[in-house]
Amino acid sequence: MQQQLHSQGIDSAGLPSVWFGENVTNELVDWFNTVDATYKADIKQLNELNVQRFEATLKQRLAELKTDILKWMLGFWVTTLLGLGALFFRT
Repeated sequence: MQQQLHSQGIDSAGLPSVWFGENVTNELVDWFNTVDATYKADIKQLNELNVQRFEATLKQRLAELKTDILKWMLGFWVTTLLGLGALFFRT
């Protein structure tokens, strides 16, 4: 939920707008809202880039893990079958 500043009698610092005038207060509030929207857009873009980079790294690591698991499984089953074959064919 996005919340914007308003200038109904009090400016963003909590000071009455009569100190600065209604126009100055409205301009300041508009400027703060614009800056806030800009920073929110920048943060959203950076967050999306970080998520993409994280997903790419995760995919790479999962691929490496899958390769390692397949190697260990192959080694396990080959040695198991060799052992079972030696037991079956012993004289």
